[in-house]
Amino acid sequence: MNSLTARKARLSLSEVAKGFRVDPIGIMTQLQHEYGDFIMIQVMPGLVNYVIFSPELAYDILVKRPEQFQKPVLAKRMLKSSFGNGIFFSEGTFWRRQRKLAQPAFNHARIHVYANDMVANTQKMLERWQTNPQIDLAKEMHALTLVIVVNALFKTDISGLTDTIGQAMGELTAVAGEQATSMLHLMLPSWLPTSINQRKQRAVDILNPIIYKLLADQRASTVDKGDLLSMFLQAVDEETGERMTDLQVRDELMTMFIAGHDTSANALAWTLVELARHPEIEAKLHAEVDSVLGGRAPQLSDVPLLPYTQNVIKEALRMYPPAVFIARQPLSPLHIGASSVPKTALINIIPYMIQRDSRWFDDPNSFNPDRFTADFEKQLPKCTYFPFGAGPRICIGNGFAMLEMQLVLATIVQRYQLSFVPGQAPVEPKFDLTLGFKQTVRMQIAERIPVAG
Repeated sequence: MNSLTARKARLSLSEVAKGFRVDPIGIMTQLQHEYGDFIMIQVMPGLVNYVIFSPELAYDILVKRPEQFQKPVLAKRMLKSSFGNGIFFSEGTFWRRQRKLAQPAFNHARIHVYANDMVANTQKMLERWQTNPQIDLAKEMHALTLVIVVNALFKTDISGLTDTIGQAMGELTAVAGEQATSMLHLMLPSWLPTSINQRKQRAVDILNPIIYKLLADQRASTVDKGDLLSMFLQAVDEETGERMTDLQVRDELMTMFIAGHDTSANALAWTLVELARHPEIEAKLHAEVDSVLGGRAPQLSDVPLLPYTQNVIKEALRMYPPAVFIARQPLSPLHIGASSVPKTALINIIPYMIQRDSRWFDDPNSFNPDRFTADFEKQLPKCTYFPFGAGPRICIGNGFAMLEMQLVLATIVQRYQLSFVPGQAPVEPKFDLTLGFKQTVRMQIAERIPVAG
């Protein structure tokens, strides 16, 4: 049994909250330095927040005892009005049923069907770059991954709606990030006409008609187009013989929208930022891609032949995990480590800090894809590297995301070299629902000629 005991932080809630708004990395570093890997912060009478930087405790909660925890009630209430009760937010028997129904949509055979479309959509973006010597990196990556996930979900050309969908999803992400750092906004009911709730409702009112129209069209056609929507509509519960209702399908699609494009977009953007910062790593990546592809477009069969490409992405995911924190709440009073934790406790596991800990990673704040050898990954303690989460609630789309990021990255670097525009402000992370950027990241692009190996 882990003997780690939670230490109570002497910082006030207002000090911690301000730290997370102004300098989240600084406040987390300070908390760990002063109080260790297991910290208790008194939020208010009867409400305590535990912050965890311990991989052993993370493994205990996420893998060994996941059935004893749930997503925090306040967070689910905050997000339910937008995302409903999809597999990211649902619990218990309903979650297990939905996860089982959705799983076939993410098996290897089904995911691999999307490989050619991932490359084709990336090439369309690169064609557009020919007339744009400078790009807004985050905007471009979000537009690309949105097109890819929309294609995977619906197998339908809704290119005229991608800007609308992207803006609405971006607003929901921003609102969720603002709520997550404000106890007041977390606790206020969603029906109150606050500015945040109104922004959230406007975004939902834009997305719902689009989703329900696509859903109705697919139900009417009864043809399996090979997309995730077809899979969801065909899925049957083996025990009850029931299919998903329109509302359940809508909730799952909303979850896939946010999980399937925002996280991958940020991970790809951070990867390209680090390549621009490290020309020697970029050169090594160019050499591998040029040698394997010889100037042609990448395809599914090339993925195993691009190990360094994969390692570049793995290292970006280590330094910039899309999910900055993983939140849980006990279903009943229990012990974590050597501490008794009440049912009302909020628990935040911080992959961002765990994956940058010098106890597990040499020179942890340096971008070094070469660290990801097979032997290195095997010897890592459990839950020291878990960018997609861990345990039964590990991201259901992790295989899709890894395939997408490898193919997109290979397609981009084969044709273009990206660098920061002169005068670009230092690029810093922004801790929202996912890990984005504090400022616009503008990059200039230079076409390159692949060198055959």
